[in-house]
Amino acid sequence: MITRIDGWGGDADLILVTASLNDGGGNNADLPLGQLSDTGTGTSYFADCRAVAEKLLTKYPNTPIGFITALPRGSAQDRGKTYGVDGWYHPWCEALKTVCAHYSLPCLDLYHSGTLRPWLAANNAAFFSCSAAPEGDGIHPNAAGQEIMARRIMPFVEQYL
Repeated sequence: MITRIDGWGGDADLILVTASLNDGGGNNADLPLGQLSDTGTGTSYFADCRAVAEKLLTKYPNTPIGFITALPRGSAQDRGKTYGVDGWYHPWCEALKTVCAHYSLPCLDLYHSGTLRPWLAANNAAFFSCSAAPEGDGIHPNAAGQEIMARRIMPFVEQYL
């Protein structure tokens, strides 16, 4: 994401960043969580979150900026299951919220309160299904899932941004 910010226009009315379950699994399975004092990019998840926040605040000093955590997933990744307080993403979600609090940026936690629950078969089929995955893929919300997300995101935008 940090490299993409350079290509964004400079006249945004609002910026919402949804992050970041891919940052700790898959291609980034070796990235450590780190700690708030970490800096640079690619050294830790904390450092990467800080770098994105700082770059956005520098480029858009007067624009409302908010972050949204990743949704839980109905599957496991390299680090283990991807939902619940015992899932590997829980401390990463907390790290993102810590970085946001450090920079006075609002953060909507959909990992813990997104309500879609993709690990339940009925919810996976209802909110994560598509023609390529009729039973649901447990990762990508369909239109019904996105509608539920929108009902969570709109009050967040109205209250904080």
